[in-house]
Amino acid sequence: MKSAKKGAGTRFVDPANAGNHIRVMRGNPSSSFLNSQTPYTIRYINGAPVNRFGNQILNNAGTLQNRAPSLHVPISQFKF
Repeated sequence: MKSAKKGAGTRFVDPANAGNHIRVMRGNPSSSFLNSQTPYTIRYINGAPVNRFGNQILNNAGTLQNRAPSLHVPISQFKF
């Protein structure tokens, strides 16, 4: 367990693979992302962020999205 960047949350890191981790954030009521206005999580698998179904989000050009709203999963919807 480590502090997230800028101390805004907590990171839980897989000791066998540092690319697998979960970030738990407090949420920001002023955020433009509805999913980020209350406490939320972001999961990374092999260093890539994934949505609540474990899927990477690609943009129209086929490159990985790092800031898509669907990557911010409310704690109430997060499944381990």
